[in-house]
Amino acid sequence: MRLENKVAIVTGGAKGLGGEMAQLFAKEGAKVIAADMIPLSYEAENVEYYQLNVADGAACEALFNYAKEKYGRIDVLVADSVPAKAIMQPQAGLKIVYEGMLYTGPINIVLPNGDTALQAEINRIIKVLQGEGFIDALAQKYFCE
Repeated sequence: MRLENKVAIVTGGAKGLGGEMAQLFAKEGAKVIAADMIPLSYEAENVEYYQLNVADGAACEALFNYAKEKYGRIDVLVADSVPAKAIMQPQAGLKIVYEGMLYTGPINIVLPNGDTALQAEINRIIKVLQGEGFIDALAQKYFCE
């Protein structure tokens, strides 16, 4: 499992691209918090629902605190349909490693600064999603291969 023992937060994780990423990350071994305003449209082992309005900065900070208290860290943040910079302000040591624009809005993936092995695994997963038609090839930008 490529993401074993990693902790991921996926905003917009109830359905669509965010839901697919949450499920695939969990299948690859990550513990996933799927944050969204609506309940999950699926059930998956290692995916936990967290109700969140990403427009509420205090709620985003509460989500980060919840994840850190429960798991001790955050390894991956997928910001689906919201710019990552809007929700990650208080988080130090993270950088945006993937930026794209889909018809539904922006998608960003944020990882710990300097974790190139994790970046490579995330890139492989993004390529799987691209092959399944979830990410348009023209909307991607890879930062490590």
